[in-house]
Amino acid sequence: MSAPAERFAMKNDRAESIEQQIASLTAAQRALLEQRLRTKNAQAGPTDRIPRARERRSGPLSFAQQRLWFLDQLAPGNPFYNMSRAYRVKG
Repeated sequence: MSAPAERFAMKNDRAESIEQQIASLTAAQRALLEQRLRTKNAQAGPTDRIPRARERRSGPLSFAQQRLWFLDQLAPGNPFYNMSRAYRVKG
């Protein structure tokens, strides 16, 4: 079994075990659990949001873009990264 499949199976096992635990609760215990979950969710609310990043005109450059910028600064206008080949693909 692959690693992602194993993780999925483990999550399903945990979910089934939680469902079994909830099913075994008495009505009073289930009501208490629901009340605690509601208060916990009400407290978490919008304070758990990730703050919006400040606006900027462009995003950061990737490592490959930084490398190309550096090479262009080293030898301006040099076309050493241009490839002069054409490939025909059928299929």
